[in-house]
Amino acid sequence: MEYPVCELYSTEYGPATVQMVSTNSSPPMAYPVQVPPGHMMQQVVDGTGTLRHVILSPEPRALATMPPYVSDGVELRPLQSTSQPPPPFYPAPPPPQGFGPPPYPPHAMYGAGGQQTGAGLLAAGAAPMQQGPSPPPQQTQMPPPHGPKDQRSQRRIQRMRRKLNEKQRQPAGGSRASPSPSPSPGDHKNGRRTASEPEENGEPSGDSTSSVCSQQDDEDRAVCEFLSKLRPPQVSEITRGSALVSWAHPDVTVDQLSIAPDQLSYELSMAESRSGSGGSAPPPPAAFRRVCADRTVSAELTQLRPATTYYLTLQCSLAALQGTVTAPVSFTTLAAPPEQPRPPTLLSKTKTNLHVKWSAPADNGSRISQYVLECDAGQGFSEVTRCRSKQHTVTHLQPATAYRLRVAACNELGQGPFSEPVTLQTAGLVPPPPEPPRLDEATAAQLSLSWSRRPTDDSFDVHMEKDGSKYGFLALYSGPDTRHRANGLTRNTSYRFKWTTVYSGSEQEHTVTGLQPGTAHQLRVCCVGEGGLSEPSEPATVTTEAVCPGRCAPPRLHGKPRATSCHVKWAAPEFCGGAAGTLALEYELELTLDEPSDGAEEPPAASRVYSGSDTECTVSTLLPGRPYRLQVRAVNRVGAGPWSESLSVLSGAGPPSPPAAPSVSARSPHALLVRWAEPASNGAAVTEYRLELAVGSAAFQPVYTGTALQHEARGLQPATAYRLRVAASNSAGAGPPSEPTVTVTPAASPAAVTCVEAEPTATSLTLSWQPPADHGAEVLHYTVEVSERLCSTAGPQPRLTVNQLAPDTVYRIRVQAVNSVGPGPFSAVYRWSTLSLPPAPPPLEVTHTAHNFVRLRWGDVKQQTERIVYSLECEAKNGEFYVVYEGSGTQFKMARLSEDTEYRLRICAANEAGEGPYSNVVSTRTTRQPPPSVRGLRLGDRTERSCTLEWLPVKSGASADQRPSYELQLTPAGRQHEFQTVYTGPEVQYRLTGLEPQTDYQARVCCRPATGECGPFTAPLRFTTPAAPPPPPAARAAAATSQTAKVGEHKERSVAGLGK
Repeated sequence: MEYPVCELYSTEYGPATVQMVSTNSSPPMAYPVQVPPGHMMQQVVDGTGTLRHVILSPEPRALATMPPYVSDGVELRPLQSTSQPPPPFYPAPPPPQGFGPPPYPPHAMYGAGGQQTGAGLLAAGAAPMQQGPSPPPQQTQMPPPHGPKDQRSQRRIQRMRRKLNEKQRQPAGGSRASPSPSPSPGDHKNGRRTASEPEENGEPSGDSTSSVCSQQDDEDRAVCEFLSKLRPPQVSEITRGSALVSWAHPDVTVDQLSIAPDQLSYELSMAESRSGSGGSAPPPPAAFRRVCADRTVSAELTQLRPATTYYLTLQCSLAALQGTVTAPVSFTTLAAPPEQPRPPTLLSKTKTNLHVKWSAPADNGSRISQYVLECDAGQGFSEVTRCRSKQHTVTHLQPATAYRLRVAACNELGQGPFSEPVTLQTAGLVPPPPEPPRLDEATAAQLSLSWSRRPTDDSFDVHMEKDGSKYGFLALYSGPDTRHRANGLTRNTSYRFKWTTVYSGSEQEHTVTGLQPGTAHQLRVCCVGEGGLSEPSEPATVTTEAVCPGRCAPPRLHGKPRATSCHVKWAAPEFCGGAAGTLALEYELELTLDEPSDGAEEPPAASRVYSGSDTECTVSTLLPGRPYRLQVRAVNRVGAGPWSESLSVLSGAGPPSPPAAPSVSARSPHALLVRWAEPASNGAAVTEYRLELAVGSAAFQPVYTGTALQHEARGLQPATAYRLRVAASNSAGAGPPSEPTVTVTPAASPAAVTCVEAEPTATSLTLSWQPPADHGAEVLHYTVEVSERLCSTAGPQPRLTVNQLAPDTVYRIRVQAVNSVGPGPFSAVYRWSTLSLPPAPPPLEVTHTAHNFVRLRWGDVKQQTERIVYSLECEAKNGEFYVVYEGSGTQFKMARLSEDTEYRLRICAANEAGEGPYSNVVSTRTTRQPPPSVRGLRLGDRTERSCTLEWLPVKSGASADQRPSYELQLTPAGRQHEFQTVYTGPEVQYRLTGLEPQTDYQARVCCRPATGECGPFTAPLRFTTPAAPPPPPAARAAAATSQTAKVGEHKERSVAGLGK
C-alpha cells in the first residue's frame, strides 16, 4: 500500500519527502501538516492513483527526468521533448462553499489578478504532462472569467475530487456500506415522492436535491461519452523488438466541455498473439495487460518478440470517470534471425567419430534454412558442416580427445547466435592385457571366476579352453561385471590353470602364508629326482577361515539433503572377510544427532536407520535444520567390521512447526486482540505469520500477514463464534497451522434497520421494516422518528401505525432498534407521503335521451391534476344501485334501455386517497319508439275506374287489441296537389273506386300506432288506370244524357276534392 507523501520544494535545499501518514497504527493515521508562510499546497493524483500533496515554494525548480516504465517485460521509454512548451500550471479552482480547507493566502508565484509568475511544480512520482525542461518564468494570462460553461466544469471537477476522496477513505478490506438506492422516474407523482427512497444522513434532499443529482448524473454521462470518443492508437516505427504508439486527445470543441487536455490520463493495454498474422481474432479482454498509465500521448514499446502479433487498446479517464476501451489495434513486429539453440547432445562415439544431435530453436518468423556446426580442437572454432538436418557425425577425430562443439541456426534474415559450447570426448585406445582371472569356487558343473577392474576398463571379455578340446579358447563372457559363474561344464573334466610354485625343497611339509581369508585354494605336489620331474599329485582343495569385513569408506550424499530425509550411498569394503562371492555382506547405517533436542542436556544416542544388503539408503527420520552424523559398516557371517568415518549432514530447512494455540481477548464487540508465540523455526528464520479466521464452521480466511506476534482483528460481528489459528512461514515454506482457538465476541446494540415500507392513507402511515440483527441481545422495542415526532412500538413487533397526520404531506422517517445493550443506529432516512383527500363528486348531466339509450356527461378532463376514477351507478327495481361504468372518462352512453322508462343515476369519484361521496340522484326517462316504416306497397288488380293496393303488415310487439292502423294517401300524378287520405284502418289492403280511366295516380301508405305519431310514408307508388272501352253507337246517344248526371255525382261522392 502506498501512503501519500508530501514533496517540499525549497529554494535552498530542493525537494524533500515528508511522511504524512503514520504506519504504526491500523488503520494509518494522518499526520498534521503545517504549510510554511508564503507557500501553498496542492493535491496531485499520479498515474498509479496515488494522492500526493505538493507544497509550492516561491521559486520553482526544474522537473526531474522520469525513469522508463517497465511492465511485464515490456519497457516504456519516455519520448524526447518536443519544441512545444509545456502548458501553464493553473491553481486548482476554489472548492464550493462549505467544502474543503480554508482559503490560503496569495502565493508569491501569482499576482493579485491571478496572473502566474512562475512555472508550476508537479509532485515527484506523478506522471509529467510534458517531457523536457521547463520554460523560463514568464507572465501567463489566466483564463477568462468563469462563465456558465466554466462553472459547470468546475463543479464537475470538484465532484470528481469528492468521489476520489471517498474512494481513498474506503476501508482496505473493500467493505463499504451500500449506498441508498437512487430514485427511479416512476417513484414520483405530482411533484412529490410516494415510494420508498432512503436518504443518506447529512445530505440535503427534496426537489432541489433531485434536480442537482439529475444534473450531476447528466454531466457525468456527458463526460463519459466524451471520454469514449477517443480514437484507437496509431502504431509506427515497427522494428523487431520495438514500436512507437501514439494517440490524440479527444476533441474538446465537439462536446463543448471545458476540459484541459492535461487533465486527461490514458491507460494503454497490450495482449500478445503468437499466431504471426494480424488477421486472426483478437484475444479476450482478460489477456490484455497494462503497459502504460500516463498523461502523455505517445509511448515507445521495447523488448518485444520478433514476428509476433500484438494487440493494443486505449482507455481515457478523468479522475474517477472512465471512457470505454477502444477497439483493439493489431501490429506485427518484424521477423529476425533464429534464436539461440540448445547445446548439441551426444548420440554415440567411436575413436574417431562423434555423432551429435540438436533441437530446433524459435525461427522468429522465418523458416530455418540450415544449421551451422562448429568444432574446437583447442585452436579455436572452425566450421564443420552446413546442413538442414538436426544431427551430424563429426569424423577424422583423434582417439581419447576432448572437443568443443556448438551449433547455430540460419534463415532468410541471417544467422542466429551460437549455442553454448559442449565438451565431448572420443573413445580411447585398446587397453593393455589385464591380470588373469581368479577362481573363487569350483563345483561339479560350475566355475566361479572374478577379476580386477582398472580405472581405464569399461568392459571385459573372458575366454576359456577345455582340456583336450581342439577348438582352443572360446568366448565365455563379455560385459562390465568383474565376476562370472560358468555353468554347464563337463563333470570330472580337467581344465588347465597356471599354477604358482610356493615351495621347493626337501621337507615334506610347508606352511603357506599370504593367503586370502575365506578363499578356496588348490594344492598339488610333485617330486624332482635324478630322473626328472614326476607328474603332480591330485590337487587338494583347502579353504582358509573367513574374518570380519574391512572398514567401509565414509558414506556419501546423493543429492541435496531435504528437510526430513536424505539419500546416502556407500561402497563395499576392499576386503569382505573372504574370497569374493563366498561371503554375503550386509550393511548397517547409524544416525547420530549432533546437538541435543529441545529440553535435553546431552545428545541422544545413535540409532540404526538401515540394515540390509543394498549400498544405498534413504534416511527419512530427520528433523529439519538439524546436524547429523552418518556411519556405515559391513557385516558377514563372521561378524561386523569397524565403523566407517562419519559423514556430517545438515538436514535441509523445513517449514516452521505449528505454533501454540493463539490467545484471544475481546477489545470490543467488533474487535479481538490475538497473540501467539514464536514456534520452532526448523533451520530457517520465521519470515511471516499468517492469521486465519473462520465464522463458526465455515472455511478459514486470512485476516493478517506479517512479522508481528499479535494482531487486532476488526470489523467482526457481535455475539458471534469465531475460530482463529496461526501458521508460520520461512524460506522453506509455510508450516502447519496451530490448533484453532474458539471465542465468542460480546453482545452489542442492534444493527441498523433496513427495508422500511409504508402503507399510506390520507391521515396515517402504517410502517413495517425488516428486523435487524440483534447482535446477541433480543430487541426490546423500536423507536420510530416521523419528522419531529418520536413513537415507540409496544414490543419487538416490526410494525407501527402512525395516525393524526396531515393529508398530502411528505414525512421523513427513521427507525431505530433497542435491546438490553442500548439503542442501535438509526436507519437511513426514508420519505413517505400521505395520500390526498378523496375528491368531491362531479355534476352529472344528461345530454341526450332516446327510446333505447341515454348520453351522460360529467367533470372536465383538462382541469384534472391527478388520475381520478369515476363510478357511475344506476338504481335497480329493488332500490339498490349497481355500477354501469367505472373509469377515468367524463362521458358515457348508457344503451339497451327500455322505451318510455324512468332511470335514476348517481356518480362518485375516487383517487389514491379513496372513494369520495356520491352525487345527487339524477332522473331521466326514455322516449317512445317510433313505428317502423311500411314495406311492400304494390298494385293489385285494376280496372278503368278502380284498383286494389296491398302492403306488408308491420311487426309489432303489441297485443291483438292494439294492432297498428295504416293511413293510405292518393294524389293525381303530374298535378300540383297534395296527398289526400283515402283510407285509415288496420287492414293491409284497400280497393280504390271512382277513378278516372287512363289517369296517372300516386299512392303512399304509413303506419299509425294507437298512440303517438305516425311512422314514415313509403315511397310513392305510381300507376295508371286503363282506358275505358268505347260504348255501342246506339246506346252511346241514349245514355249520354243520363250518364252525365250520374258520373258527375259519382265523382263528387267517391273522389271528391281530388281535382282541387
